[in-house]
Amino acid sequence: MKKKQIKDWVHKKFCIWKGHVQKVYALYQGADIALLPSYREGLPKSLLEAASCGVPMVSTDVPGCREIVRHGKSGLLVPPKDSTALASALEKLIASPSLRKRMGATGRKDVEKYFSDDHIIKKTISLYGLR
Repeated sequence: MKKKQIKDWVHKKFCIWKGHVQKVYALYQGADIALLPSYREGLPKSLLEAASCGVPMVSTDVPGCREIVRHGKSGLLVPPKDSTALASALEKLIASPSLRKRMGATGRKDVEKYFSDDHIIKKTISLYGLR
């Protein structure tokens, strides 16, 4: 994305540009939903951050994103490049504070269970057959 496009969106108040943020937790505390529409990802840190802060997620059903977002449990996954499905998923979460709260709590538990240092170390050791 070009800086000119971002500046234009900020000027039109389509988005707020925070730049580099030191205290990510504080930023996520003000969020109701984390959104990552993508058609290609590795393991998106932004979704891990959102989940660890208890923020429900809407993302696309692509590798990386689907490893973090459990559809219907910690957030909603939609097909890539499907703006209608993306809007519907957002509407569903916007309309239900209780669903957002439940999905946020589940995402937090998932990060603690599956993405902790201990879990990653155990999985890596197991993968290489070191124990």
